[in-house]
Amino acid sequence: MDFSRFFLIILARRKLILATLIITILTTLIVSLLLPKSYLSTATLVLTYKGADPVTGAFLPAQLNPSFMATQLDVIRSTRTALMVIDQLGLHHNEAVMKLFEESNSNLGKR
Repeated sequence: MDFSRFFLIILARRKLILATLIITILTTLIVSLLLPKSYLSTATLVLTYKGADPVTGAFLPAQLNPSFMATQLDVIRSTRTALMVIDQLGLHHNEAVMKLFEESNSNLGKR
C-alpha cells in the first residue's frame, strides 16, 4: 500500500476518526471533573550524621542518637516550616485551601 492510498482511506474515514476523538476527549473531561480531587505527597529524608558525640566523644550512627532524630522531627513539624511552604506555594491566595484550613480548626495561624 502506498501513501496516496493510505491518505484516501484516512479521508474516507475522517468523520469516524473525528467522532472517536471527540468522544474520548469528552469522556476524559467528564470523568476528571466528577472524580474528587486527591493529592498524595511523600517525603524522603536522608539522614547523615558524621562526628563525635560532644558529651562522650564516642562516634555513634545517626540512628543511635535520639537528639538528632528529635531535631529532624521538630523541623518537619514546626510552624515556621509550614508557613514557609504556604508562602512558597502561594496557598494563602487559594480560596479553596483557605476554606479547608478554616474548617480544620487548626491553630497554625493563631498565636
